[in-house]
Amino acid sequence: MRDLSFRRELAEQAVHIAVRRHSELMTKPQMIREKGDRDLVTAADVEVEATIRDHLARHDPNTSFVGEELHSGGGPQEEGWVLDPVDGTSNLVAGIPLWCISLAFYSGGRPAIGVVCHVPFKEMYCAMVGDGAYVNGTRLAVSHRLSLQRAIVGVGDFATGAAAADANRIRHTFNILAATEVHRIRMIGSAALQLAWVASGRLGAAITFGNTIWDVSAGVVIAREAGASVFDQDGAEHTSASRFTFACPPCLKDPFLALVREAERDGGGIEFPQL
Repeated sequence: MRDLSFRRELAEQAVHIAVRRHSELMTKPQMIREKGDRDLVTAADVEVEATIRDHLARHDPNTSFVGEELHSGGGPQEEGWVLDPVDGTSNLVAGIPLWCISLAFYSGGRPAIGVVCHVPFKEMYCAMVGDGAYVNGTRLAVSHRLSLQRAIVGVGDFATGAAAADANRIRHTFNILAATEVHRIRMIGSAALQLAWVASGRLGAAITFGNTIWDVSAGVVIAREAGASVFDQDGAEHTSASRFTFACPPCLKDPFLALVREAERDGGGIEFPQL
């Protein structure tokens, strides 16, 4: 079996090749269409996925590959690659520079390697289990003295599809509750970037009201290797079977969970004050 170090280098190489080859496609998206409820796809999504898939297949044959656009059936049970070629497609289409390429490798049924390339900012976040998290070669570490009142919290996403109503109801309530407790709330529009930014300290915490494997897998590794806690809405360790995806420094886990539990109890019963 190929070792993880080889696959980390392969992942970084594949993402670099995709960025170089399709830079024009990714900065000027074409072939925009809807593939579902408020869910867009562009030529960049398809071409980046094809480029990375083909590169991995040449250098790591017989290893499973799951991509959002071309191979979206399930995920690796034990070992394999998982890719979101453009996480934040709606941002890309709108010209908002908050989108990335997100590539992960699973080993033993858990994400073990993560690469998140924030293409507009030329930032490459990389992590491998047991080896730390880095951005452009600089090691990352979350703060262990951050308070909830000083934390900028990334919240996403505005859920679409069949599960949207419940997730959006909880997100709405959480936003109202958190607005009185945290420093600021931000909606980035990319789950992978949110997790990487928790690792880098740009965000104090992140919550994604969903757990799509290609959206979060790479970011989960990066956040964990920077020292963050990554967990589900009940506080249990985050897995591919989790309902939601939360990440924050360990010192914020308990107060963060308290807000989430209150939001789930209220279930949308909170209303905006009358002006």
